[in-house]
Amino acid sequence: MLENKRIRKESGLFVTCIESILSELSKDSILQMKNSVKVNDQVVQLVESYSLNENETIRIELQCDYNGISYSGSSLEEFDYALGELEDKMNIKFQVCANCNNGNITSISDLRHGWHCFRNIENQLTSLAWFERDEEFEESISNVSALHWCPKFLIRE
Repeated sequence: MLENKRIRKESGLFVTCIESILSELSKDSILQMKNSVKVNDQVVQLVESYSLNENETIRIELQCDYNGISYSGSSLEEFDYALGELEDKMNIKFQVCANCNNGNITSISDLRHGWHCFRNIENQLTSLAWFERDEEFEESISNVSALHWCPKFLIRE
């Protein structure tokens, strides 16, 4: 286990930054992040694992224990696919920004850490495409984690 090694990277995308960090570590390195997320009335620990496969492509795996059963979802490079697979296997939706009616992204957003929160914007124009809502996006809270939760969470229909 590697500890106390400081690597600084700057990138526009979360996954690109993680990929860059992994490329500086040994080939079998895995970066893990632990998150507490809400499911129904429970708080569960969701573990994100990032590694590089033999083609130097980032592999994302999400794992959690729920009601005594271990579940996981994975994808190459696509955080939202791994999250969707995990939720499908569990037959739930996590109460996080990625599933919130107040959350949204643009076509160039980072799906892991590039969400916009519109919880403070009244009369949102949700029927319009993101590119027709420039003013709302400018007023929104930006760079929100897909796994963030707040008291104004509203499940996306």
